[in-house]
Amino acid sequence: MNPDESLEQRQQELRRALPSHLAAGTGPVAVARAPGCLDVLGGAVRFAGGAWVSWPMRAGVTVAIRSVDGPALDLASRGRSDRAQADRAAWPLAGIEEAVEASGEGGLAEWLRADRTTAWSERVVLSLRRVFRRAGKPLPGLAVDVRSDLPEGCGFRSSTALAAATARAAATLLGLDGREWIDDVEAVGRVCAPLSQPSDARAVCDAVAGRFLPFLAQPCEPLDPVAPPPDVEPVALDLGGRVAAPPIVRTAAAMAYRIMAARMGLTVATRGRGEPQEVDDPFYGGWLANCDPVTFTNEFRDALPERQRGEAFLDSYGGLADAVVRVDPDVEYPVREAAGLVLSEHQRACRFVDELHRTSGVEGATAENMGALLRASEAEARRLDLVPRRAAELVDVLDRRGPGRGVLGVRSTGPGGVVALVRRGEESERALQEAVAEWERSCGRSATLLRGSSGGAAGAAAAAVVTTP
Repeated sequence: MNPDESLEQRQQELRRALPSHLAAGTGPVAVARAPGCLDVLGGAVRFAGGAWVSWPMRAGVTVAIRSVDGPALDLASRGRSDRAQADRAAWPLAGIEEAVEASGEGGLAEWLRADRTTAWSERVVLSLRRVFRRAGKPLPGLAVDVRSDLPEGCGFRSSTALAAATARAAATLLGLDGREWIDDVEAVGRVCAPLSQPSDARAVCDAVAGRFLPFLAQPCEPLDPVAPPPDVEPVALDLGGRVAAPPIVRTAAAMAYRIMAARMGLTVATRGRGEPQEVDDPFYGGWLANCDPVTFTNEFRDALPERQRGEAFLDSYGGLADAVVRVDPDVEYPVREAAGLVLSEHQRACRFVDELHRTSGVEGATAENMGALLRASEAEARRLDLVPRRAAELVDVLDRRGPGRGVLGVRSTGPGGVVALVRRGEESERALQEAVAEWERSCGRSATLLRGSSGGAAGAAAAAVVTTP
């Protein structure tokens, strides 16, 4: 499938010829699309209420749905490899409801991902079930066709895009108005990936093509979309890495906040050892990012241990106010540096948005300032050992080209992704291609350059009903 496929192109393909499992169905075909999303700045500290700047990618996920006779979901998915054979999954409706009745949606998710070959269908099934239940209908037999040109496991929100495209297509098939299906996307994210944030769903659904979408993650306050300088664009690079890191920094930052709460004398409702706690915080509202950096330096920084073993923390404080992560007694956590990362990354994301809103007309200075913020973010992430080696190598190769060749700033975005802020033009294009080729020669792997932008799944043009012969 063409990587630049639009929703209109997919509709045309469906009108010409339906995949066999859709052709076996009846009635119209509902189709919807959701983009991937770049974490430009701040994504790693949203859990602590930090600011986040996202960018909607051109690459995305398209989902087509049609009713079928029979008590099952018949799913097919084809990704970027253009393989002739699609991944398939078939789930009996009775089995889905039995799993939910026995263990709730969490049990259903475990059942769906028990087999790695069909685990990709987890968010599809949960999204469909939620939207139909919201409409007051039992989940019927459906044929679902998924097409994606979005890399997986690179920090580009591919799983959220899959859930969003599925939920929007289901809502379209049912004729549902409104935005309630976005709540379903958020809920499915919490079930399938407890570390996900509400802003993941909002970024994928409410994106505006060619605009950064900033958030204040307390827990999810979207700000106005804002365009980059006219000669600047973010681009993504897929390195193919798929190694998920444990949430060490999130846990360490939550430990720091709990220690700060004790130092402020805040009221803490505790449960058992290691269980989530509730902090009554009239100063920061429970969000570490709201602490002013000067106040942190003057009042809290030296009171935080540079590193602390989980067991010692639990002995002193009992648990965390973060209900998602747990302290491992046997792990040593970088408490002080994690708190510093939250505050500095939050400030960088806020400054990035400020640069975007500057009206002085000094576009060159603004663009270079934005790039410098990405470089500073990368440097701090490396100090905390958060950057995979291959990603760090590519960042270094790109950085050597520098602003003089249009590469303003580069940072890693996850286990297998890199984002670069570049000037539009032939010089930056040559610099990107040279850097990728150099990196590929040095490590024997390949990287894919992804550029462009597209609108979110909630847009008027993101869903349609296709009437087939």
